[in-house]
Amino acid sequence: MAMMFSHPKPPKEYNKVVQEGITYYLCKPKPKLYTANTSMLVNGIQTATIRYYDGELNSLLGLMVHEAFHVYQANHHFPMGNLLIRYPNFDVLINTLGEIEGKLLYQAIHTKNIEYVKQACDARASRQSILKQIEQERLNQLNELEKEEAKQLSKQVQKEADEKQINIAKTLIELEDYNEIHEGLAVYTEMKALDHKTNRYNEHLEALMSINVKGKGASRQRFYTSGMAYGLLLDYYVPGWQKQLMKDFKSLSSILSEAISHNVNIKRRKFLDVDFDKIYHQQQKDMKQKISELTDKVEQAFPKQGIYVDVKLKGNVVSGGWNPYTVQPLPDGSRLHTTMMLYHYDNQAEIYIAKDVIEKKNCQHFIFECKDASIMFDGKPIKPGEHIGKLQIISDNWKLLIPKAHIHFDDKKLFINELYNKKSTS
Repeated sequence: MAMMFSHPKPPKEYNKVVQEGITYYLCKPKPKLYTANTSMLVNGIQTATIRYYDGELNSLLGLMVHEAFHVYQANHHFPMGNLLIRYPNFDVLINTLGEIEGKLLYQAIHTKNIEYVKQACDARASRQSILKQIEQERLNQLNELEKEEAKQLSKQVQKEADEKQINIAKTLIELEDYNEIHEGLAVYTEMKALDHKTNRYNEHLEALMSINVKGKGASRQRFYTSGMAYGLLLDYYVPGWQKQLMKDFKSLSSILSEAISHNVNIKRRKFLDVDFDKIYHQQQKDMKQKISELTDKVEQAFPKQGIYVDVKLKGNVVSGGWNPYTVQPLPDGSRLHTTMMLYHYDNQAEIYIAKDVIEKKNCQHFIFECKDASIMFDGKPIKPGEHIGKLQIISDNWKLLIPKAHIHFDDKKLFINELYNKKSTS
């Protein structure tokens, strides 16, 4: 079920309830679009959505503030990251500088020593200079077809940005900066609401010490933590910095560097209380171990006991969710979801996998293995061969619905290529 509080325009499927002097609106069963802790449009109103939570009360308060701040951001056109950009998670130097930045930010918050702040900004600027080089190298390696695909994708992102009246990241540097502004500042706002003694408050601070460690790369979650840290440091060094941010949404680190009159040094390799060479060599070792572990996880996700499914979708995602704490980037640029992944598309296509799915191409190409599931073609059990029509996979752990697709099935492997037609759907 779903409960709605303080909403000025509850959808018609919600019934008004007054209990113990509190008015709220109740819907049974829970609508499909509510899949995660986030903010979204509900009946034309930006609304914070929070999944049922029975943990520490202060942590629930922090979570509510976090998601409510996303509503504020949406209403004030804050920039956003972009899930379609592939981050170089397996670059040892990128990870080394990321880990060093996190450790220096931790020291800067706890000691109020400005030298830690300056050197954290240096480590960041150095990493971002390398990201710029990586991006240029990628562009140089594209063939003509890939260049055209990249061009069309850029147009799609820009169209979405124009519709939402926001900036959406188009480069690796913007991906970092905008994720920190969007998610990092939501954690920062959460921290401002929390008691310093709560577990959630201290967990957020301690997370700075584990940024990029053990070869895990820069997951999206990493920017929740670094953005929070820059927000706390801006409070100390630049009172009233929020007004400056709202003018043009410059990166948090650049606002901080300018305020303390620091010209970043992208060549710095000597840092206070942090041994660059030691961390670099440990990153090399950890990366080899990480890749080995990921190889094992992929093998475990495909035990060859069910039907191998390869599905390509072409619609635009309108809602969905997955756990940023459990997703595993893979060396080929894809990512392994070891827990739930869900997407709903604008042509009524849906994909839900309870665990173990590889997202080969973000939001568009997936492979997984399913067992003991009903596979239906045009409402009837599918038979081996080539088909064009409606496909459904139904079970507790897998759900796939595609209104129209080209299908090839040979008993052990199922290949699905969606035939996308937005006009024919609602």
